[in-house]
Formats: sequence, structure tokens, C-alpha cells
Amino acid sequence: MSENTIEQEFIEEPREKRDWRPHINYEWVVKNLPFILFLSLIALLYIANGHYAVKNIREINTLDKEVQELNWRYLNAKSDLMLRSKMSEVSQGVSNDGLIVPVTPPLNIQSNKDQ
Repeated sequence: MSENTIEQEFIEEPREKRDWRPHINYEWVVKNLPFILFLSLIALLYIANGHYAVKNIREINTLDKEVQELNWRYLNAKSDLMLRSKMSEVSQGVSNDGLIVPVTPPLNIQSNKDQ
């Protein structure tokens, strides 16, 4: 008997279907028109904000790619400059002009006017 009462507790009674059509009529629409327009405006702003965010994300991605490419160019130019400014590269470059690398250090010339 106790099992029978437990089963009866869990059996759901079918609910009445509520029909919303009688509640929506011309008077209701006119009465709630400002609210409907407000909700429409909010929906439009929400959609526009989504499009604006996607546009900004695309622009950020293209700018990131451009920054990365410029960084590669900078590193390439920097390594090229460091290679060209090595002592062996400089001496090889000026040897074509007839200049040689000095073996002795330069002499300091001092003026006697200051004394």
C-alpha cells in the first residue's frame, strides 16, 4: 500500500494549456508600443555592438600581423648592421680604397699653450 501512495505522489497531472492569443490584441499592442520600441532599440544596439566588436578584433589581428612583420624587419636590419660593423668587415671594406688597419695605437698630441 505504501508503494501505491508513493507512485501517486509522483504522477503529474496534466496542466491546462494557456492560450496567449486572447491577451494580445490591438489595445494591448498600443498600450505597450513604447516598451516594444525600447526593446527593439536595445536589440539593434546589441547587434551593432557585436558587429563593432568583431570589426575591432579583425583590425587588431591585422595590426598584430603588421607589428610582427615590422619586428622581423627590424631584427633583420639590426643583425645586418651588426654584421657590417664588425672589425673584419670594416677592414675588408676599406681595403678596396687603399686604407689599411693600423698596427700601432694613435699618438696623443698635446698643446703647450694651456701651460
